Amino acid sequence: MRREFLIKCIVLTPFTHNSNIGWIPKHIQGNELEFKVIPAGYHHDRSRVSSSFEQWFDFIKHALRAWFSIGIGENKANGFITCFPQLPLILGCLKRLTFSKRFILAWTFNLGRTYGGVKGKIAKFGFKAVDKFIVHSRDEIEIYSNWLNIPASRFEFVPLAVQADSIDDVLVEHQRKSAEGIEPYVLSLGTANRDYSSLVKAIKKTGYKTIIVAGQSAVSDIQLPANVELMSGLSLKECHKLALKAVVNVVPIKDKDAPSGQVTFIEGMMLGRAMIVSNCSGSKDYIESGRDGLLVEVGSASDLEKAIKQFWENKELRVDMGKKAKAKALQCYRFESVAPTMRRFIFELANEKA
Repeated sequence: MRREFLIKCIVLTPFTHNSNIGWIPKHIQGNELEFKVIPAGYHHDRSRVSSSFEQWFDFIKHALRAWFSIGIGENKANGFITCFPQLPLILGCLKRLTFSKRFILAWTFNLGRTYGGVKGKIAKFGFKAVDKFIVHSRDEIEIYSNWLNIPASRFEFVPLAVQADSIDDVLVEHQRKSAEGIEPYVLSLGTANRDYSSLVKAIKKTGYKTIIVAGQSAVSDIQLPANVELMSGLSLKECHKLALKAVVNVVPIKDKDAPSGQVTFIEGMMLGRAMIVSNCSGSKDYIESGRDGLLVEVGSASDLEKAIKQFWENKELRVDMGKKAKAKALQCYRFESVAPTMRRFIFELANEKA
């Protein structure tokens, strides 16, 4: 049955700082859909294990601005599209306290870990009102469903997607420049949930030059050998350039049940790089080990060493896997790829509330 009213979606994410429609909604078309962006007036530090009081205050203000951007008497099909756990939690609390019928679509619900106590009770109260959770690893469905006592049917696995424009720019620039004369190196990017202890143990035995791009906190308890260099504060473009020139790209993950590093290895795949990634919740849904990358045992320095040597010594292998990784990433992990899925969920939720 065709809808006879407009579905108005309020979009709020911590990384959107203007009113332009960006992110995934930018790629959704339809005369029956209208998107309104509520900009974030703050910086969201995703490398932090938990949000500070000041950050929570920013999230609350952001969610309130979004909530009151919809008039009281407007169509009940109106709803919210959010990103990360903090904003849907606050919106869910508002929804339950006001008995609202507005739908909440929580995209990229990468909570990372579950918790109890007062925080757990608040989470269970607010998340009960979220209509659909989008997670980026299949393992998270059971974990979050059991923890929140919410039916698994309200969770959906959708591959994480990233913006590929900056990747394309770096690839074009790289084609104009030769990488000859550059000392070969291993590269590892990222701070959150990284297992640099195992990586350093693995790389120390090889003697290969290695660059780690991360915050100082990620290696504060590790004695870096002479062949390992730490870099911090680089721009995204600089990171992409390093990844392109690296002989081997590695994403070592510490906690196998906490999805991490997905943006890093997906962007590496888009750059045509065969990635070495720890076999955890966040990676096994994306990389087919031995075909378009290598998955290694979490916490195993010996596995890392073996995989790094395999790529370092076999250019044909890493180039072949890199081509397959790029083809998969560009087909499956772009905003355009997942936009039809987001559109379908919006219509399903709006119809349920109609």
